[in-house]
Amino acid sequence: MDAQKARRNTLQRAVMLNMNYIKEMNAFFDWLETNPLEASTQTLWFHLMGIANKSGWPEWFAVANPLLQAKVGLSEGSLNKHRNILEQKGRIEYRSQGRKKPGKYRIIPFIASNFEVIHEVNREVMGGVIREVNRDALNNKLKELNNTATTRTREEEPQTVGDAYCQVFGKTIIPPNVQSFIVPIIEQHGEAYAIELVLETGEAANKPSLRYMQQVHASWQSKGISSRAEAAALKEQRAPPKPTSTTSALPLVTLTDEERAEMERIADAQRLANLQRRA
Repeated sequence: MDAQKARRNTLQRAVMLNMNYIKEMNAFFDWLETNPLEASTQTLWFHLMGIANKSGWPEWFAVANPLLQAKVGLSEGSLNKHRNILEQKGRIEYRSQGRKKPGKYRIIPFIASNFEVIHEVNREVMGGVIREVNRDALNNKLKELNNTATTRTREEEPQTVGDAYCQVFGKTIIPPNVQSFIVPIIEQHGEAYAIELVLETGEAANKPSLRYMQQVHASWQSKGISSRAEAAALKEQRAPPKPTSTTSALPLVTLTDEERAEMERIADAQRLANLQRRA
């Protein structure tokens, strides 16, 4: 019972961690109203937040410059410029580790208690894993994960909204107006829904756009749809039945030699009567 209670408490704190992540995103949008930044600077901050989230929210985390350049779509010089802006604005701390090692980053939170909870959760989760996880169960889980990793298809579905947007729109930078639309959706419906929405926009529209994405979202909400599969199933249900042909093919008629000769005799008599009338 104590182990179950500990796991339940850990899950509750993990949910709180995720909500605090959303609060930080919203706080960033509020902060931008009085501290405008270039789109590339904003995108760099969003990617750093995403990397910190995937890493389990360590206080410091390392990211190689080429990875950030690819994610944000910047040259090394431009990356240094936008990183310096975030440092000067008090949004991140950065420690260079030389040319051969990735630099270290620390997110400076808007709400200090958010990250205190995150670090507390990290410590408790690690302690709980060490104390409570059965070694055999852990080994089985690792084997399962390894088997899953080896059977993945070469072309996987995007795992983040950023990857989905890049796939559909061909851009590594999500514009601020799209971010303003997407972030509240993630907060309310989850990132999986947002990914499906972006991908549906790419599949259903000849020329994907934010306006069309908004229309798809409104349509999905009115119909209770949460994925492309549900949208396709509903479309299939509402499609009119295909018309069936009611006309049957005429049967082929095969003439006998006598019948063919009789028809030729009648045709010859008709041609002779025509010639006589003309005369």
